Order: sequence, then structure tokens, then C-alpha cells
Amino acid sequence: MIRFDVGLNEGVQTHASTLMRNKTMSYLKAEECLPVELVKEIQKYIQGSQIYIPRIEQTRLSWGEKNGTREKIRARNEEIRQLKKEGWTINSLADEYHLSPDSIRKILYCQKENRVPRAS
Repeated sequence: MIRFDVGLNEGVQTHASTLMRNKTMSYLKAEECLPVELVKEIQKYIQGSQIYIPRIEQTRLSWGEKNGTREKIRARNEEIRQLKKEGWTINSLADEYHLSPDSIRKILYCQKENRVPRAS
């Protein structure tokens, strides 16, 4: 039997009815989700082992896109920029948003307005 690690949290889709309902890695029986010819071809290279099949790069979601975190951070950062324009100090913004003053500076002085600053 060949088993495949399928990253459900990355949105891999399959026709197999054996997918687990949770969002963790699950195992699929190759015979249940792949054509017989393909299983025989794979068995020429690997047998009785697990193999991970990654998602196609073009369909991969960026960090925070699936659960909406990226958009929430963008909205928060825009709000911080607006409050700074209204006269709030960096320290008062840091206190209000529970961020360090350095994090507030990164948000305020980030080159692209829509870019989420990298964590340091």
C-alpha cells in the first residue's frame, strides 16, 4: 500500500472519501484517489512508503490570506497611519495597539502602504 501525505491546511483537493475532517495532515490510500496506471508507475520508484505531494506553486496562498489575518493587519496598520496623521504619538499608538514603539515606526514608515512589515 502506498500512502500520501496531503497538506489539507494548504488546500489540497482530492476525490478520495477518506479525508479527515480536521485541518491536519492526513493519509490517503493511493488506490482510492489515483488512477491505477499512475499507482503502478509510482510503484516503480517507491513502494510501501509515504510521499508528500506539494501544492502547485501558482495556487499557493500567501501568509494570512486563507484566514483573513493579512487583511486584518492591513486594516489595523492603515488605522494606525490615520491616527498618526491626526496627531497621536508613537508611544500612545504603541500603548493603544499593544505593540512596541519600534513596531509602530515600522508600520508608519513602511515603503508600501499595503505591505505588512516583517516580524523581527
